[in-house]
Amino acid sequence: MSLSATLIARNEGHRIGRCLEAIRWADEIVVVLDDRSSDDTEQVARRYTDRVFLRRFEGFSVQRQWADDQTTSDWILSLDCDEIVTPALAAEIRDELSAPRANAYQIPHLDFMFGRWIRRAGM
Repeated sequence: MSLSATLIARNEGHRIGRCLEAIRWADEIVVVLDDRSSDDTEQVARRYTDRVFLRRFEGFSVQRQWADDQTTSDWILSLDCDEIVTPALAAEIRDELSAPRANAYQIPHLDFMFGRWIRRAGM
């Protein structure tokens, strides 16, 4: 089974490279860039994929769905530009996709804010 990773972005040049590097193993990477971006996000994204689209922002869910619609793989991993897929998670995803047991998955995550890990407060 193949996997596409999708990201939507606006002015994320300072951090999108780290995210894209961590998903380089995906079969396809799709980045949908808000056409009002004014930094180097597009140039950084193009180092990792030629599937970079500039599009007017019409709302978060609309943009995310449009990104998903551009994919060609069996599965989609939807990420934010500040999220990093660890090597352990990448291995677990690849292993799971060899014999999927569900139609969709939710990945637990940890938040790091203001120099600290957030472990409570509904996060």
